[in-house]
Amino acid sequence: MSADSTRPETSVESTAPAVPPGEWPACQIHPAPAPMERRSFLVWLASAVLALAALFTGATVVQALVPPNRSIDGKTKVGKLAVGKLDALPIGKPVTANYGDNVLFLVRKSANEVVVLSQTCPHVGCKLAFNAATKQFDCPCHASHFSLYGKKLGGPAPRDMYAADFTVVNGEIVVSGIIGQG
Repeated sequence: MSADSTRPETSVESTAPAVPPGEWPACQIHPAPAPMERRSFLVWLASAVLALAALFTGATVVQALVPPNRSIDGKTKVGKLAVGKLDALPIGKPVTANYGDNVLFLVRKSANEVVVLSQTCPHVGCKLAFNAATKQFDCPCHASHFSLYGKKLGGPAPRDMYAADFTVVNGEIVVSGIIGQG
């Protein structure tokens, strides 16, 4: 007697209806959707493509109508901006001020005279630093040197420091742009 013959036979009773061999039972819970006709699919596809084209066209038109807040080089457009009070500046010592994405040096020459310079070096665009010991601006990248009032003293920079276009209105220094800086 084999080991299989000693095992009692068990049967599993199924409540599912009998299905003839080789056939699949019909699904009654979720009937299969009717296949989409070719013409219906093409109409749906064309509508989706046209909707996307209209969306992109509309976005482009809106973008063209709204003025950008940045210039071509990525700098924030600022326009006229008061950056400091003339009376608050010490004579002969630069004070920094923000003008959009730029940092400016405000240098008071005398009681009524001020110079406004960009911190950006005209050589490659590094950020200049004021050296209090020598009373000049130094470029940490390529060793250009500038006087307290922006005049080129030495180094590879091709010109003087960039000056800002400004006016003094009621004691306020109002900057409207940086001359020569892209």
